[in-house]
Amino acid sequence: MKFQAEKIFASFFLLGIIFIPLNTLSNDFQYRFSHFVFQKPIGFLLNLFVINPTERIEISSDSLEFNLLLILIFLISILISVFIKNQKYISLARSILIFYLIFILLKYGIEKMMGTQFYTPEPNILYSNFGNLDKDILFWSVTGLSRTYCIITGIVEVLTGILLFFRRTRLIALLISVFVLIQILVINFSFDISVKSFSAFLLATNIFLLSPYLKPLKNIFFSEKSELLKNPEIIFVKNSFANQWIQLFLIGIFLVQIFYPYVISKELNQRASFQGAYEITETIYKNDTLSLSDFPYKRIFFHKDNFIILQKTNDEMRDFYYEIQAHKKQIIAKDYHQNEFAIDYQFNQNNSILKLNFRKDSLQFKAQLLDWKSLPALKNDFHFLIEHIK
Repeated sequence: MKFQAEKIFASFFLLGIIFIPLNTLSNDFQYRFSHFVFQKPIGFLLNLFVINPTERIEISSDSLEFNLLLILIFLISILISVFIKNQKYISLARSILIFYLIFILLKYGIEKMMGTQFYTPEPNILYSNFGNLDKDILFWSVTGLSRTYCIITGIVEVLTGILLFFRRTRLIALLISVFVLIQILVINFSFDISVKSFSAFLLATNIFLLSPYLKPLKNIFFSEKSELLKNPEIIFVKNSFANQWIQLFLIGIFLVQIFYPYVISKELNQRASFQGAYEITETIYKNDTLSLSDFPYKRIFFHKDNFIILQKTNDEMRDFYYEIQAHKKQIIAKDYHQNEFAIDYQFNQNNSILKLNFRKDSLQFKAQLLDWKSLPALKNDFHFLIEHIK
């Protein structure tokens, strides 16, 4: 019975590694592969059980399609387990899952340390009404304000991933990581962050890897029995030399997957960008200057992920995707219906005034760059004594 359960869960977690898309260099291939394999089964289940199924299958955490994917791979795992007779399958599965968990801990730990998971809030968030923001955005934004917190939590995850690699420290690493993942799962549920299903999958994977140690730990702490804790080696192949090289090769692949996006982002950051917040100071419609009180928008934001966001006087936001064509001095904006329109721009470096000309709508306006980086929320203040707080 125990062996049967191990076979099912080992197969389930291995299939999860294959078919659950991660945000990595190979994310597009993994997503397309999962979509290719499971599009029809998921579509069939959606049509069978959902009154108004979506036309597009979207396999992302907390989507109905993602949870149906988990159910399907669990059912497939039950079928696969019938044909597995060798105990070595479980050992191989655990070895693969340990490296998967190492990658996850290194990836998200380094992202925290580099400020790319919890990043400094964008100007449109900083100038939004606090009460108008959702809980998940508030949590993400406030956490990103503390570099110290992000670095410390990132270091914990990276060190845990490193400890997992070594046989002697693997148990303590699994114990630490299970508490790390419990905390993450609690945060995701408490703040309604849309990675609840994926974080639950990671926690379940961690518990599966920890399960061989549970009985010995119970005997040590609760039965006062002397127990020898065994830390099985990670074995991919029988040849020890080849086995070590496979492990080092995987670590190398992990490091490329983790750090290469930062090389790309450095190149992208060197391109023309207007990232920041701008206060609209003058509006011209068909050669007539409008009163600012008659114009529905008060600010314009340029998001680092290439979004133009217009803030209305009632604080509602309207956004467009954009690309800059520096040689034409144009911004090509696109709405959610894929409608494109060109915006001519001029930016004066001396007074930080941006002029935009919406030729299609015969609309022009000037906007002054705001010193958004000096807002109180972005000040890196620390007060050891309350007397120092002004």
